[in-house]
Amino acid sequence: MSKQVSRRDFLKYSGALAGASAIGSSFPWLVEAKDSKGNGKHNQIFVPNMGDTNYWEMLMFSCLQGFANREYARVFCYYPTKSKESWYDRHPVPEKRYFYEWYKQYNHLNFAELVSPYLLFDQLADSKSNKKGEVTHPFKGYVLVDTEAPITANIAANYASIEDLLPVTEEILKDHKGEMPDLDVIRDLRGKFRQMSKLEVYEWAFENQWPKANHARVANLGTPEPAPADKIPTNSFYTSNRSRDFTIADRGFFFELASNGEDYALKDRIYSAMDHRGYVFGWHQGAGETAHISQVSKHGLLALGASTYAANFSFHNRVKVPGAVQRFKRKASRPKVAGPLEDKIYLTFVLSDGDSLNFLARRGQGGQWQLPERGKIPFGWEIQPLLADIAPGLLDYFQATATENDFFVDGVSGIGYFYPEEMPKDVLRSILEDTKPYLKKTGERMLSLMSPTGPVTDETAQIYADVLGDHLTGVMEGYVRRGATKVRIYGGKQKNGNGRIPIRPSDATVWLPTSNPEGDESVENWVQDLRKLAERRPERPIFVPLHIPAHRLTIADMVEVVEKIGPDFKVVAPDEFYALYAQARPGTIVVESPESFTPRESNLVIGRENVVTTTLQSFHDQSVSVDLQMKITSNKLESDLIINKEVTLPVQDIAQVSFTVDIPESVGKGNGTLEYSINGESPVVSKPITFDTIAVDDQVYEAEDLKHRQGKRINDPDALNGFAWQAIEGQHNGDVSSNHVIWGPTKDQDKNGNYVARFRMKVDDNTKDLRVARIDAVSNIPGNAPVGPSRDIKATDFAKSGEYEYFDVPFSLPIIDSPIPPAQMQYRVAYEGNATLTIDRIEVSMV
Repeated sequence: MSKQVSRRDFLKYSGALAGASAIGSSFPWLVEAKDSKGNGKHNQIFVPNMGDTNYWEMLMFSCLQGFANREYARVFCYYPTKSKESWYDRHPVPEKRYFYEWYKQYNHLNFAELVSPYLLFDQLADSKSNKKGEVTHPFKGYVLVDTEAPITANIAANYASIEDLLPVTEEILKDHKGEMPDLDVIRDLRGKFRQMSKLEVYEWAFENQWPKANHARVANLGTPEPAPADKIPTNSFYTSNRSRDFTIADRGFFFELASNGEDYALKDRIYSAMDHRGYVFGWHQGAGETAHISQVSKHGLLALGASTYAANFSFHNRVKVPGAVQRFKRKASRPKVAGPLEDKIYLTFVLSDGDSLNFLARRGQGGQWQLPERGKIPFGWEIQPLLADIAPGLLDYFQATATENDFFVDGVSGIGYFYPEEMPKDVLRSILEDTKPYLKKTGERMLSLMSPTGPVTDETAQIYADVLGDHLTGVMEGYVRRGATKVRIYGGKQKNGNGRIPIRPSDATVWLPTSNPEGDESVENWVQDLRKLAERRPERPIFVPLHIPAHRLTIADMVEVVEKIGPDFKVVAPDEFYALYAQARPGTIVVESPESFTPRESNLVIGRENVVTTTLQSFHDQSVSVDLQMKITSNKLESDLIINKEVTLPVQDIAQVSFTVDIPESVGKGNGTLEYSINGESPVVSKPITFDTIAVDDQVYEAEDLKHRQGKRINDPDALNGFAWQAIEGQHNGDVSSNHVIWGPTKDQDKNGNYVARFRMKVDDNTKDLRVARIDAVSNIPGNAPVGPSRDIKATDFAKSGEYEYFDVPFSLPIIDSPIPPAQMQYRVAYEGNATLTIDRIEVSMV
């Protein structure tokens, strides 16, 4: 901003609110709050408009806000430019200042709107606190940043934290000399860091600035590439300056490091030096969310998720809102009853991303709180329980504007955002002990939990039950679809029955995986998948917990889903859902656990030995044996195919059961039905089945279409499509450790589970007892490593020379849970020689 402004022209006071507003009249405590701590000047809040500030000015004013709000709330910045969600075109959200308008309802707070943020300097000047009557300011001097090295934004912010210096540019001081305090430049960063690498800059900062910083507060914030000030985006998610005030107010430490590569070790040293349960503000910087949260978790720290864009939290943290947390608790823990049980498919919805301070404070749950569909169905909203400390005013907003169908859920994993499987077990227990008082404060009775690289172990789940069991009705594990992990019920005071029961967290805690439909995240796909669930699972009741990905789907979408799925379904609140589950399941057995997944179609391959696998989970309090029957009916079969197996199930545990099914070649292509039943009772699962020469889910990769380091394409009438890839002995010999004759296709494999890759190959001479090739399946999820056993193939492994045979490599994909991307798979053949090898194709199928 180069234009100077006049205080007389641009300062306008909103003044004390006289009487009760439309909102205030509905909530009488807003009037009671006027005798809160802090009178006189403590009641005055300045609201500068940040709309015309450039990148460096925003850095300066965000730090100034942090200074001003250190002791009490004095500045609330207005940022007109806000990010938008992908669904805004489908469900528009009005452009309103929701939280600012909310705070204005408290009668003990006066707000003065400043069109120019430069007016803050005069408004924050204080002559009364100085005995000599001299004017003082909330900072001691200036630190000059280097605009040619934007990384100095973080170094200057550290000086703001530890030495109370305000970051400025030479141009700012020159252009606004009359509007800013006449203080000295104490630190000049120009030219000092231009020749240093990013790692060297933060090594220097860790050595020279970290010792004076608050070791319980850090912020991993990005900095932009060099550019003119007016060309640097001010609203970029990773490099925005608007969230710096919170860390400045707490005298925290800034850096920009990824959780991989050369950055990892220094980031690890910083985290190791932090205090127990310290806050990690900001977000990942290049390595992705999973790597970032994993590294935070290993050190027992708490991520304040996706907070690079979270403005005004120094204000939210310091503003006095008496009784806010108690009011939230009353709303969150209001008495409810569950039942009676009905023969329904029970659904419960919980919106994701409640750990993100940016998401919570941006129009309220990213704007979803403002949609007119809110209140039409029972719906769970993740609310980070640390808001009881960080932003009680936000808790007050959500509880006061909630409908009877809005329910609050702890997200994610406890206080803060962490992965419990990545924490040392003693540290996890300590963090959960710290979580307990926050559940008591907020009254939240359910939590969502993330462990994206694999299911939570029994040991970890038991720690949760031991520490938090008396405070929780349920745990929802996974972001959108946790894999086939078992269900757990702890406590068990609620026995099987059909009456109306009070919901008491001390009675039972139920642990369920998320069960979102597979495929497109659309209303149409969800309706289709849930209807399939109703068709393929005749048993009732069934329980389906749905975790809504907040950046892609909305409560409005879920209202539409509910309107379309039909009368088989019933939507209930999250805590009622879990209480009903604890009432319904004791003494039962579930086939194809978790019951909430739509049973997939089965595909049997003609002329092949097929392995059909299912899972059983027992909810008995003792070991139990059952007769599991699999029945296949089809007009392609002369008679029904029935296979019975006696299965012994451990106490409240899960077991995998496999059936071997041979489909003779005389059976042609066709369809049928596969059913499971227990102890001769009615089927509990009934799903379609197909007979084909290759399974529907199979992926076929012709060898000549993949990538190659050697060999050649040939015409081969015995190849299934007439072409193959050939490596010739003596011409294409190599080393199996690196010489891949084919590899590929680097394709997403987005379904969890067990697979087999079948390599169709032949050799010209099968007489040598020497290795010809090594075959394997590789995924990027464990770091481009085999996800199953590598298999060495000798020439003598082929039954005949010159005839194709299949060689199988079984593998399992990790239990992948969004936001982890799908596994990218490659199937490889490394060639050593000792015979001419011809590869026809690779077939990949689920088993």
